[in-house]
Amino acid sequence: MRDLAWNLTRQDGERLFIRGNEARLTSEYRNTRKDESSGFQFLSIHTGAMENRDLCKIDFHEVEALALFFTASEYSLPTFLYSMRNLKVVMIHNYSSKRALLHGLEGFLSFTQIKSVLLERLIVPSLYEYCMAWESLEKFNVCLCEDSKKMTLLDKECLLKLPRMEEINVDHCSDLEELPGKICNLTDIKKLSVTNCHLIQKLPDDLGRLRSLKLLRLSACLSLSRLPPSICNLGELKFLDISKCSRLKYLPSEFYQLSKLETLDMRGCSQLKKLPEAVTKLGSLKHIICDDNTKRQWLSIKASAMPKLTVVVVEERYNLDWLFN
Repeated sequence: MRDLAWNLTRQDGERLFIRGNEARLTSEYRNTRKDESSGFQFLSIHTGAMENRDLCKIDFHEVEALALFFTASEYSLPTFLYSMRNLKVVMIHNYSSKRALLHGLEGFLSFTQIKSVLLERLIVPSLYEYCMAWESLEKFNVCLCEDSKKMTLLDKECLLKLPRMEEINVDHCSDLEELPGKICNLTDIKKLSVTNCHLIQKLPDDLGRLRSLKLLRLSACLSLSRLPPSICNLGELKFLDISKCSRLKYLPSEFYQLSKLETLDMRGCSQLKKLPEAVTKLGSLKHIICDDNTKRQWLSIKASAMPKLTVVVVEERYNLDWLFN
């Protein structure tokens, strides 16, 4: 999504690119480019640290997508962003070495039309009020954020009714220990990705309520030791990635109930050495990505019961050759 934002700013059309290397979007901008603030649907802003006293009032009422890039440990959202009554996509990226404390996100609480949100390298704000307000939200992405425990407040404070939510991505949130159980109320969600979250030890017991889920990615959750039995109720699941879950020891005994599963990525599961006996009942399974731990079992299954199964064995490499491939 970040690359998409960058490319869009470089193309011709209804897009505006603003760079403020010295952290100033002052009245100078309004005086020199006052005619440019209307007619744009995509706005990209690159700045350093900012405070509201640095800002001028610019009307971007037609903007539908905002990409905000900054380098700071603390950041105040420009108040003129709150005039974007057509805003549907919000992408906020912090490029500094430390997570940033973000001020002003509450100004978007009345924006019920927002469909997609991406937060990168931030101290996560309390999500309770936003989940109650953003009723049109379809995609929610959190990457390299801290204070992720605030997401678990959803269990205590709200019902998490997001009727249009289709996709949630949580990546490299180093202090996230568990997912909020209320996430299982999002029964229409199609993609759930929780990756590189090393402290997560278990998933919600009711995960199987996500009956519309087609993709589940749990890669590199190093402390995850088990999958909830209810995962076998994900009747629409087509892609499951448990790669690099190094503490995962077994798959649920009723794993064969994933009747639409097509791809299973289980490389790097060093302690998962035995497959469920009924795994041959996975009639839709087409692709297996594994390593030496389960290589022989899958090749045996392919030879005896699933001749069309593609088994890709990934070998560990201890050099840098892969950088040039």
